[in-house]
Amino acid sequence: MTNGKNKDDKEKVTLGQEKFEAPLPLSKEEDQVDLKLAKDLQEEKKKNVVEPDQVLVKKEEKSMAFKKPKKSQMYALLAALVLILVLLSETIRRSMFRAEDSLIFVPKGGVLIPPVGTAMIAAALILFSIASISLFNKRGRLTRQQKGIALLVSILIAFIGFTSYFRYVDFTETKLIDRSIFANRESTYLDVTEVHASTKQDGENNVLYYHYKLLSGRDYELKVTGKNKDEVKLIDTKIKNTAKRSIDNYAIQEMERLEMYSKDEALKLFILE
Repeated sequence: MTNGKNKDDKEKVTLGQEKFEAPLPLSKEEDQVDLKLAKDLQEEKKKNVVEPDQVLVKKEEKSMAFKKPKKSQMYALLAALVLILVLLSETIRRSMFRAEDSLIFVPKGGVLIPPVGTAMIAAALILFSIASISLFNKRGRLTRQQKGIALLVSILIAFIGFTSYFRYVDFTETKLIDRSIFANRESTYLDVTEVHASTKQDGENNVLYYHYKLLSGRDYELKVTGKNKDEVKLIDTKIKNTAKRSIDNYAIQEMERLEMYSKDEALKLFILE
């Protein structure tokens, strides 16, 4: 029969002059293969998809890593900060400790001055930081005792550097303040028993100095310049007339050069009185 024969062949539909062949239905095995391919394709698409929050996190991490300064930059910044503090150390001390009625603020001489003290404090802080970190690092080469000694040494260095800010003499309108880290001595100008005016050679020039001696036995030397000559003259008026005074010819000439005293005024103050 004709119908039995067409079952094995493809079904054909004739429309006008053209023929279209309809596909045969898929078998179960072919259907399963197509489903598996579709599933694999869908999983592959999911893998390639990037969530928005993941993109933002990566960008943020990148930007943070870009902004993080290098170690060399940090060291350079710290070195610059220490240098600024060293240069401004004397100004910092004056602003902190100078009295309101101060006439002449004189730092004490010696090696231990504020710039040196500031450098010592900075070095002590670095040593303290390194020792503190290594104290909790069990793999370090130093023993626990050596690390403790390093901490104590850093504290001692910082303390010595800190004392440099307290070494000064302040000539105020009413008294003389001699300060150190452990003592704060104050004397009035009535305690001055001797005043000596002399000069010292500084290169090709002579420099005028006042030398004060007090009842307590302490003595102080004051350099007289064009900037502080008026303050020194004010101190002269506060010292009692019974104080012993002396002056040499070079000191008189320097007073005249500074326009501090005339020759007659200097002789009257230091000799006639």
